[in-house]
Amino acid sequence: MSRNKLLVPGSEDVLEAMKNEIANEFGIELGADQTARNNGKVGGEMVKRLIRMGEQELLKRNSQ
Repeated sequence: MSRNKLLVPGSEDVLEAMKNEIANEFGIELGADQTARNNGKVGGEMVKRLIRMGEQELLKRNSQ
């Protein structure tokens, strides 16, 4: 995936599954031979969903 160190061990598999799920939802086949626009759509959606998940978790923790 990347050379960045993951903060959560084992998260690479979860992120890869999320990437593939989003690509399937969008009808996009990922890969180096695809356009940057299509690959970027998937990456952008991953960021949106991860931010949404983080916000929900923070709201949940603050309401307890």
